[in-house]
Amino acid sequence: ARNNDLVLPHRTVSKLHAYFTILDDGRASLTDGGSRNGTRLNGARLKPEHTATLEAGDKITFGGIIGTFQPGRNLCDFLALLLER
Repeated sequence: ARNNDLVLPHRTVSKLHAYFTILDDGRASLTDGGSRNGTRLNGARLKPEHTATLEAGDKITFGGIIGTFQPGRNLCDFLALLLER
C-alpha cells in the first residue's frame, strides 16, 4: 500500500500485513493488521490487531518471510563496529 514504510514483496505478505509502533518508553511493539497468512512472534501467532512488545533478537514471521528484530540502537552499534574494521 502507498502508506507502507517497509515493503516485503512476497505472495504470502498482505498489503497491510502488520505494523510497528514506538511506545512511550522507547521500546517497539508489533501489531498484526488482520493479515491473511498471519504474523508470528517467536513462533506464536499474533491474533489480528493484537499488539506485542518486541525485544532484541525476537523472531518475526510475516507470512513466509522470517526476520530477526533489532532495535535501532543495536543496528547503529553493529554498523559502527563494521566501520572500525
